Amino acid sequence: MKTKFKYIIGLALIACMGCSDWLDVNPRTELKQEIEYETENGYKEVLNGVYIQLASEDLYGKNMTMYFPELLLHTWVPENTTIRTVDYYIYNWDFENAQAEALIENIYKAYYRAIAHLNDILGHIDADKNLFQNGNYDLIKGEVLGLRGFLHLELLRLFGPVPDEAAGSKAAIPYAEELSKDPSLFRTLTYDEVCSKIIRDLNAAEELLKNDPLVNADNQHLNNPTSDFGSDMEKPNDEWQFYRQVRFNLYAVKGAKARYYHWIGDKENAVKYAQEVINSEKFRLTNGTDYSSSADYEQNLVFLSEHLFGVDVPKLQTIVQPLFKDENATLVPFNVSSASKYPFIQNVYENTTNDIRYGNGTYWQFRNSRWHFLKYTGSDAIEASTQVPVLRLAEMYLILFEDLDQGAVRPYWVTFCQSRALPETWYDRFNVGTDIATYLEREWRKEFMGEGQAFFYYKKHGNDYAGVQYPTTSTNFGSVTFPEEWAFQIPLPDSQTIFD
Repeated sequence: MKTKFKYIIGLALIACMGCSDWLDVNPRTELKQEIEYETENGYKEVLNGVYIQLASEDLYGKNMTMYFPELLLHTWVPENTTIRTVDYYIYNWDFENAQAEALIENIYKAYYRAIAHLNDILGHIDADKNLFQNGNYDLIKGEVLGLRGFLHLELLRLFGPVPDEAAGSKAAIPYAEELSKDPSLFRTLTYDEVCSKIIRDLNAAEELLKNDPLVNADNQHLNNPTSDFGSDMEKPNDEWQFYRQVRFNLYAVKGAKARYYHWIGDKENAVKYAQEVINSEKFRLTNGTDYSSSADYEQNLVFLSEHLFGVDVPKLQTIVQPLFKDENATLVPFNVSSASKYPFIQNVYENTTNDIRYGNGTYWQFRNSRWHFLKYTGSDAIEASTQVPVLRLAEMYLILFEDLDQGAVRPYWVTFCQSRALPETWYDRFNVGTDIATYLEREWRKEFMGEGQAFFYYKKHGNDYAGVQYPTTSTNFGSVTFPEEWAFQIPLPDSQTIFD
């Protein structure tokens, strides 16, 4: 693997050696005390362990990106529908099936395990402030608070109600703020209560991370510590402060705030934070030249230059091979199991053969009697990356397309079209007075294939899509009738809490 990010494999292994017992903690008991917060390195190891948890198959290493939400959206169809696996039940929104219930509970528990460990850090760090050097107290506490707010936002989007005017008083999720075995501390809160706590944590994180190393440097240099930073950038003194894209950095917090405000319908603040991320110029939209670039950092299929936050999954190929790569891959695009059905995929991208998201065999290859999805497995020309995106620059643009005044959208839309090699005839799609709903729907589907984000577009607009036969046009994958609005709210596990 050529990518500069291969360092993370080593980092993860080091963290695992330091945190192996800690990572095995049973969430129904108090955390073990093998790791004591006696040094700054102890805090770093525990936080590294949280990032490893987020990269697990239960969360962003599989379930919450390429798998669970994509099956709900019918991006994939189980290859063999005669064998009733969990894929089949999730695909059919059958949440009462035992296999589907188990998968959902695993997702739920994994989120709250990670949050429990974040709370453990927060329970100690203020008393140990004197242990930290090089600004690491603010950096670590900022990342922890940012992650706590973000992970609760993810839980709210998945398990909470559709975010409409009636959502405020509806039951949502627990908001875990301390490490405890007392179930009463993890009671389910209302949607409004959860929202207020999310934004409180994200605001605190933004203040703590105002001196993030990424502010005075860029990702290209921070991802390559031996490079010459020159006089116009500040090189960190602590090796732990490099590689900010796989940590919850300042711009991940701003991107999370844009996602949060967009979710709750606060268009003004959603636009504000999306623009702050874009205007920072710390991230750039991937374009077609990246695929042929000689720079390892640029040559990838996961749009690494756009990652505000992502996870590194050293064993990613082990995870994705049976899903997408094996001769008998279990997940295939809907109704495209023969070579002659390629035009159906082409319709997804509206016959724009130059679109970098699928053109020239970039993301799709027909072999062994089925179509294979290549974003995570790599293509013949581009090696696989170990990175999985969780929060990406493209989402900031799509938020603007929906929330910004139409008179101001065009420059952002043209920039986006140019990066994806879309035709100039599309530049007028977001002109004033244009009905943009259809275009937004298409772009969320196309842009986040295999990343899980399009599902949340439909949930946010649940009143528009509940009970609707999808697709409404011929430009997308196969037919799915979305359930009534309430069913967009994935049911909480029967246990309701992992601290029972």
